[in-house]
Amino acid sequence: MDQALHRMKLRYTPMVNSRLSTLWETWEYDDSPGSYHGNTGYNHGWGGGPLILLSEYVAGMKPDMNQANSFIIRPRLAGMDHVMAGMMTVTGMLEMLAEVTADTLHLTVSLPKNCTATLCIPRLQATGSFIYCNNRKWIRNGKVIEVQEGIEYLHSDEAYDYLKVRSGNYTFMSARE
Repeated sequence: MDQALHRMKLRYTPMVNSRLSTLWETWEYDDSPGSYHGNTGYNHGWGGGPLILLSEYVAGMKPDMNQANSFIIRPRLAGMDHVMAGMMTVTGMLEMLAEVTADTLHLTVSLPKNCTATLCIPRLQATGSFIYCNNRKWIRNGKVIEVQEGIEYLHSDEAYDYLKVRSGNYTFMSARE
């Protein structure tokens, strides 16, 4: 994933830094006023391809193909300190924000009505970790210590704690002990 992100940054940095506000049809443009580029344009749909990849693989947002109105959110920050994404669903906007520091990971999720999601909360370390939900200590080392409405603990592995949540707004914090 690191190589893919490096390539995206290399290719798209000129577009992001340009005075233009669109994704180009070719990799190089003279974006100075009055320049002409024949049949190529400053706004081309294929340029947005990596946005889908970033949403699915870095933000980790995708539909759960096994259940209607259900989604999977499994962020893989790949060295980034934050990721924010949104996805329009049939019943409203699904949004997530993941922020990481040396000692904590914050995951904020807004799930629209009549939807569920499997949240995969990254563990900062395999053992000796806590997860807080809406400022209340909820999981310690993969064991539920307080039941919270709308959230079901599924399981954990060395990298993630897996939860099932219903519609609502949630703020999770994963922290070292």
